[in-house]
Amino acid sequence: MQKIIISVSHCHKTNEYFSETQIKNKTISIKDGETIHQAIAEALSENDYCETAYKGEPQGNIYRDDKDGNSHIIGYHYRTKHDIQKNDGGWKVVFFTTWVTIHGEVVPFELLDIEN
Repeated sequence: MQKIIISVSHCHKTNEYFSETQIKNKTISIKDGETIHQAIAEALSENDYCETAYKGEPQGNIYRDDKDGNSHIIGYHYRTKHDIQKNDGGWKVVFFTTWVTIHGEVVPFELLDIEN
């Protein structure tokens, strides 16, 4: 099993709707035999109560340039489906672009006992 740290942001294309995320610097587990996209879809479902569209496949990469001008993939963006409560009390299905940034892998670190 592998553990990674992710952060999420949901964006609506017209900014008409808003969806808050509960996933900020959150550790998620990628189980043996599971893809990173399946683990992300599970985290989105459990924490932000949304479903990934397109069978959970990402719609593109997120890049960041380093100081030398080289681009590095730092995450993926997905299409997600949210149930948004309307002012009249009803519900509406709204699609968002969900940006998932992967901060890195959680690596075990041994802490030493300090004697006082």
